[in-house]
Amino acid sequence: MTFESRGAPTPSADHRVVRSTRSTRVPSAPDPEIGTSARSVMAEVLVVDADKTLGGLSTYLLDNAVSCEQVPDGSVGLQRLLGGVYDAGLVNADAAGLDARELLQRLREKSNVPVIVLTARNTAAVRADWLDAGADDSLSKPVSPRELLARLRAILRRRHAPVRGEDLRAGPLALDLSTGLAQVGPQRIALTPLEFNLLAALVRRAGRVVRRTSLLSLVGRQHAPIGERTVDVHIARLRKKLGAAERGFGKCIGTVRGVGYVLAAGP
Repeated sequence: MTFESRGAPTPSADHRVVRSTRSTRVPSAPDPEIGTSARSVMAEVLVVDADKTLGGLSTYLLDNAVSCEQVPDGSVGLQRLLGGVYDAGLVNADAAGLDARELLQRLREKSNVPVIVLTARNTAAVRADWLDAGADDSLSKPVSPRELLARLRAILRRRHAPVRGEDLRAGPLALDLSTGLAQVGPQRIALTPLEFNLLAALVRRAGRVVRRTSLLSLVGRQHAPIGERTVDVHIARLRKKLGAAERGFGKCIGTVRGVGYVLAAGP
C-alpha cells in the first residue's frame, strides 16, 4: 500500500498524515442501496489507526463522498481532531501513543466531534462501555464498508441536518432552507442559489474550518461544476453582502490560508 501526505499543517516525518491510493479490492463503486442522500454530503473523516489495510476502506468511502485521512498515532489524532477540520473520527481502540479511551476523555473536554471506535470485540457490553466513554458509536474489525458508511451517514445527519421547518442560524444570520431566503437581523439579503448554498454549508459547520475541497463537493453537486477560484469569488461577494446588511458582519467569514473558510460560531 502506498501512501502520500495530504493536508495542512505539515506534521512531523514520524507522524505524517497519510491518504491511501486506490489499490485495494474493496468495491469502490458508489453504493446504490445506501441512498442518494449519502452521496450528497461530503465529509472529512480522520482515521486514527496504524493498520494500512484500511486503505481499501478509504477508497470505498471516497467513492461515496466521504474523504479520509489516516494517522497511526493517537496523540497526533487527538490534535488533528481538535483542529476543527474533520466531521468525524474513526479511532482504533488500541491506537498507538494514546488509546481511544484517553483520546476520548481529552477530546470531550474541548470538542463534540463524532467518534466511532474500531474494536476487536463489539458485544452489547462493549458498545455500552464505549458510549459511556464518550464515543458516538463502535464497530468491530474487520469493518464492513457498507455498515460504516451507513453509520457515518446517520451521525452526520444528526449533526448537520436542521430540524424540518427550522432555520439555520449563526448570530444575527438566519437562513430559511425551505424558501432560500437569508437575512441578517431584520435586514433581508439577496443571494444567488450558489451563494445561499455556500453560506448554508458554512453555517452548518459554524466555528469549524471548512476546506475549499469540501465546499466544492457540497455545492458543486447542486450547480454546474465550479472551481476553487469560483468559491473564493463567491465568498468575497458573500462578505460584501453580509457587511452591507450589518456593518462589519462580513468579517464573520474568516479565511484559513491554504485550507478554506470558517464562519464565526457566536453572534
